[in-house]
Amino acid sequence: MQSNQSLLTRLATEHPVVVFSALAIGLSWAVWIATFSVTAPRSGLGYFGVALGAFGPGAAGAVVTRLRGDSVRTWLATIFDWRRPLRWYGLAIAVPVVGTFGVAVVVFSLVGLPNSSSLGKLAPLFLFNFAMTTLFTGGNEEFGWRGFALPHLQKRFSALTASILIGGVWALWHVPMFVYGVYQLYRSCTPPAWSVSRLSSRGITMCRMGAFSVPCCFMGRSTLR
Repeated sequence: MQSNQSLLTRLATEHPVVVFSALAIGLSWAVWIATFSVTAPRSGLGYFGVALGAFGPGAAGAVVTRLRGDSVRTWLATIFDWRRPLRWYGLAIAVPVVGTFGVAVVVFSLVGLPNSSSLGKLAPLFLFNFAMTTLFTGGNEEFGWRGFALPHLQKRFSALTASILIGGVWALWHVPMFVYGVYQLYRSCTPPAWSVSRLSSRGITMCRMGAFSVPCCFMGRSTLR
């Protein structure tokens, strides 16, 4: 038992992002696969499982931090640091908005504008969606991606390269969502709306650039959704 713990400690010290990635995927996949094996994604339990599994990267970051002998409390205090120039918070909101608007212009010019009544019904949901995404279905991931993986990768790589590497793991992390049809739910929207949602989500890489804090990423993710 002690030898296994020593091995984990050594791996976490020498290869923190590799151990983090494996653990993040393992924890989240375990929750999602278990949930979707017994219930439908659209059910109450299904939504709960999606939200719970999304805490996998944050939990992985805490475990690897502890294995390395560092303080989890200090790590959390660091990633919750809100003290950034206001321009970064503005940029965290502006980038998804501008990107989405640009994609919308292209898509709507090709397929036409959606029904105005549909847009009117969606507008009041923005604030609710902003809060839910920040807390349970997007922002909570950033404890791990932005709070743990990015700082460690930036010790060896540029912010852009680190963001691309995290993006690859992030894509793999989402595989169960496609396998079990969770993201099929978006296809119930109109084709233009679904296209805008999926294409604009690629802009999330910007939220993992080194200038952003985790709270900035929360705002960027919530605005994007």
